[in-house]
Amino acid sequence: MSTVDTIVIGKRTYETVLEYEKWPYTDKRVIVMTHRPAKAHSTEEFYSCSARELANRLSNAKRVYVDGGNVVSQFFAAGLIDDVTISVIPIVVGSGIRLFSGGEGEHRLELESSRAWPYRMVRVRYHVRPA
Repeated sequence: MSTVDTIVIGKRTYETVLEYEKWPYTDKRVIVMTHRPAKAHSTEEFYSCSARELANRLSNAKRVYVDGGNVVSQFFAAGLIDDVTISVIPIVVGSGIRLFSGGEGEHRLELESSRAWPYRMVRVRYHVRPA
């Protein structure tokens, strides 16, 4: 996250983050993609445009972190994702929100790294191979 200067999240992810004890995105530009009215907690910006339109507005951003299933799928579908980090927590929920909502197309990934923590979480990083 130290290389990230801009964070793009969906409204549901934003609402989840608002429940944290401390705002985790200090010193980062935060953009919330939503079509519903919302009130900023700090300096967040709200946009209701497409992923491509938003990316065009972020031309001065050095590294953008995208989070939230629907938002990630939109950025994948627009060909705007360069790398993917997936964290696996060893709990079988049985039901829940899909990792990718569908419509993002097929993308080939190359493993960059993986790391396991003592509390059994595993983080896997992939580079998205060009089509």
